[in-house]
Amino acid sequence: MKTNPKNIDSDFFFFEDESEIQDKVLVLTSDLEQLKTIRNFLQEQSIDVTALRGLEMLEGLLMQESYSSLLLDYKLIEKDYLHWLELIKSKESERKRPIKIILLLPNDQKKIEKKLLTLGVAKCILENGDESRLLKEVLRSILSLKVEEDTEGPFSLAELEGEPDRRIGYQDMMNQVAEVSRKLEESLICEKKAKLELEKTNEDLIIAKDIAEKANRAKTDFLTNMSHEIRTPMNAILGFAEILQDKIHDEKNKQYLASISSSGKSLLALINSILDLSKIEADKLELEETATNAHLVFNEMKQIFHQELAKKDLDFKIEIESGFPRVLIVDEYRLKQILFNLIGNAVKFSDSGIIKLSAKAEHPGGALNFIRFIFSVEDTGLGIPEEQRESIFKAFEQIPGQSQAKYGGTGLGLTITKRLAELMNGKILLSSEEGKGSVFTVVLEEVEIASENQLAKQQKNRLDPASITFEKASILIVDDIELNRSLLISYLESYDFTFFEAANGKEAIEMARRYKPDLITMDIRMPVMDGYEATEFIKKDEKLRNIPVVAVTASAMKEFEVQVKKICDDYIKKPISRADLVAILVKFLKHSVNKTEAFEPLQPKEKDEGSLEDFDSETLKKLPEMVKILEKQLLPVWEKISKTLPIDELEEFAEKCIMLGNKYNCKYLSIWGKGLMSKVTMFDMETLPKTLGHFPEIIKNFSRLL
Repeated sequence: MKTNPKNIDSDFFFFEDESEIQDKVLVLTSDLEQLKTIRNFLQEQSIDVTALRGLEMLEGLLMQESYSSLLLDYKLIEKDYLHWLELIKSKESERKRPIKIILLLPNDQKKIEKKLLTLGVAKCILENGDESRLLKEVLRSILSLKVEEDTEGPFSLAELEGEPDRRIGYQDMMNQVAEVSRKLEESLICEKKAKLELEKTNEDLIIAKDIAEKANRAKTDFLTNMSHEIRTPMNAILGFAEILQDKIHDEKNKQYLASISSSGKSLLALINSILDLSKIEADKLELEETATNAHLVFNEMKQIFHQELAKKDLDFKIEIESGFPRVLIVDEYRLKQILFNLIGNAVKFSDSGIIKLSAKAEHPGGALNFIRFIFSVEDTGLGIPEEQRESIFKAFEQIPGQSQAKYGGTGLGLTITKRLAELMNGKILLSSEEGKGSVFTVVLEEVEIASENQLAKQQKNRLDPASITFEKASILIVDDIELNRSLLISYLESYDFTFFEAANGKEAIEMARRYKPDLITMDIRMPVMDGYEATEFIKKDEKLRNIPVVAVTASAMKEFEVQVKKICDDYIKKPISRADLVAILVKFLKHSVNKTEAFEPLQPKEKDEGSLEDFDSETLKKLPEMVKILEKQLLPVWEKISKTLPIDELEEFAEKCIMLGNKYNCKYLSIWGKGLMSKVTMFDMETLPKTLGHFPEIIKNFSRLL
């Protein structure tokens, strides 16, 4: 072999040519990672390696002539090393060529090294934790053993150092060792660099994760603040608008008031849509599945959009497939939200023709208790270009060129509809043709069929606020905004309550100590001391801890609700309605429920003593005033709503009749109003028109008693 040594600052000589080692090495270690490292390293040096973890196949492999060296982990034979070394030597005697034993010896076993060498071990390599040194020693040992084997006579490495004529083979070997050493150093440097880069990448990922989490917290904080800041004034706007419905009698002013209320509800719907989208994206929107009469939900949609349909002269058809279940287990609110968005869009983008709501049920696999719930909304409107049918489901995106002035909207309706459908284990499909209309189809999988009894039991548990009579009680209202305190008092002024007011948490604690109220409504965000701190103080006080505290919050975030529930007995969200407030109070204050009695129309009677038996003297005295209100204020409302049967206005009408009956101690009118309210709440469209139709007759019969 031609050589060209170059002397460098090293114990080795480097040669231009490298000789290939043809011998095979058998490696057995107990450490899997160490085994892989040694195997890969030796293979890179063109050494044929067989690597095994354990001694199971050792005896058979020793009989193969190809193995010239055995690299053995001492830990594998430590407990019976004499037996194993004897076995290896006995097998060696059956081979034509010897096998050199190299032991990997733990540092704590160094004292046994000399004994092992006398027992036939060619080399012991200490494992001191330095991987680079270990690999060099392994390679040096294998190659030096080969040189000894190839050299004539009993020459040692030391002897070869002093024999120039025999040095060439040794120098060649040492050159290879040095080259391998250099490559190993380079490999270790590259590995170290890669490790540093990986650590840097991990640090960058941690920083990015931290930034993302901070951004998410900032988003949540923003939505919480936005919800609070907008819902707080909306509470006063919608609340006092509801109260003024009973106090304003001028028709024009009532229209103005209705516009204020309608606009406020539209703004609130927009806020709720943004919050819903945020909750869906954060996977925090939870479904509340209950027994739901889907047929009534479909019919309710017709009533909700009655006026918009009439303005555009659009027909509305409902087609429910024969055999469709009456009651399903679904989230009724989210089902209505999907229908409201789809039908609202259909009405908005259709100037003529028809809107059709269809529903059918499929039974995949013959399932009896579950259905595939399919419903669709079809319109004869503008249609959607094919290239835009995916983008319309993206947040805040609308069809390009769409007139904002004419159609308005935020671009959130279809986005939320799609997300809700997916959340409800379903999907939404779209087919459309420009200029001819669109069909949006929602497919919900594995929807459970419920029984009529489940629905009846569920509805039985719903209290009618108008049927509640509270016993005498005191309530402490805590809120830093006077308007909010006034609103709650106005909602409850018809009950026998005594009210105390506090503008912050510190005042609330002082008032609670002084008056020991039966219940406290606690605003959360207040100056001086917030609602959290005040409630915690109250709950720790032995004399106050049993007073129910109801949090009044403007936040709609789930995390906030969970936090509030930990310290308060219950909570109510702004904007507050009278029904919501009463529903909370019945949980904590003593009350009685006036069951709605069956109402039969008052038959005309002659004006005699018998016709006055249901009215005391005080009622008869005020009867003319009550009849005047019925004729001048409520009869015009009745004439309007009896034609279209709008649900919201029917509820308001029934509530006014109940309140008027209570005010004038006219039990008959109160009972009729409660009966009407019950039918509206149950959406009993079969008997509701008949009950409502009795109203003029009631006025006439009251008039006969004057």
